[in-house]
Amino acid sequence: MGTWRKPAGYYKPFRQIADAISRKGIAVLRMDDQGVGCSGGGPFENITIQERADDSRAGIEYLRTNKEIDEERIGLLGLSEGGNIGPMIAASDPSIRALVMMAGSATNGYEIVEYQSRLRIDERSDLTDAEKERALENSMEGLNRALFRGEGSPWLRSFLFYRPLPAAQNVSCPALILHGDKDAHVPVAHAHLLAKAMRTGGNKDVTVKIFADHNHLFLQDPDGSRSGYNDLLWHTNRLSEDVLKTITDWLSRHLAED
Repeated sequence: MGTWRKPAGYYKPFRQIADAISRKGIAVLRMDDQGVGCSGGGPFENITIQERADDSRAGIEYLRTNKEIDEERIGLLGLSEGGNIGPMIAASDPSIRALVMMAGSATNGYEIVEYQSRLRIDERSDLTDAEKERALENSMEGLNRALFRGEGSPWLRSFLFYRPLPAAQNVSCPALILHGDKDAHVPVAHAHLLAKAMRTGGNKDVTVKIFADHNHLFLQDPDGSRSGYNDLLWHTNRLSEDVLKTITDWLSRHLAED
């Protein structure tokens, strides 16, 4: 007798994106993070955001050694944390031709944790507003005490303290910033903050698209609550077609030959 796989295991957005992009004639390189799948290194939680960016840079250098790849037309795409790693690379590598950020954040991870904690606590109907505020304060105080004691994995500490806007301000390549308006992980306003930083830095080709009734996973979801993800994933495991078309059309235009 078999066992059920976790619903999240059915959702493979990067497989969908890679398939759609490759059908447009664009080569795609996907790789596991250190400590995941067939990749060495790790464990996963010991690899910082900066180290993951370096791993992606190594992937880019690998592409540049392949005679079938045009090294002047390389783009980056990342979701969530990957949406922050992309600008880190593009800011330091002016040869990057295009950048797609999906649900990237504009503040450090500490503020993201506070946002997520507030939403989670607000879902509790058994608490008064005053009790919810105390619960949030206690949660963040607990995190502060843990950080003061030096606790937390290398990845967690890099996530909590990394500030994305300076890198975003130094991104000069065309950028597509995507976000769902029901994102319960990263506030939708962050898409506009990232775009503002890029434009302030002189980037004149920045596009923002907000998808109505889409969650952090870019699934159609009128609620967006994290507590509802498992139920949602039992019924759908496909990236929104609107999101997929937006990505493929934009990349096709920006990676095309001059």
